[in-house]
Amino acid sequence: YKDNISAICRRWNWREADRTKLGEETKNCFLVIEGLPPVTKQEIENAAQELKELVQKFCDGNITCKILDEKQPETDL
Repeated sequence: YKDNISAICRRWNWREADRTKLGEETKNCFLVIEGLPPVTKQEIENAAQELKELVQKFCDGNITCKILDEKQPETDL
């Protein structure tokens, strides 16, 4: 993944560096769910919905979900 500053590693970015780790002061972040066959799109959508509910319950946060695939390989955050 990359942002306008630099590339961010695919895994462990929550602890990669001060710039990307999550903490109590974190206000904005993005969370990634990856699904490769045999995982179905419905299973990915279900996981995203569960994650949304958990973030709302435990972090008092809001989530906007975006699903990327071969037809939509990128999005703006």
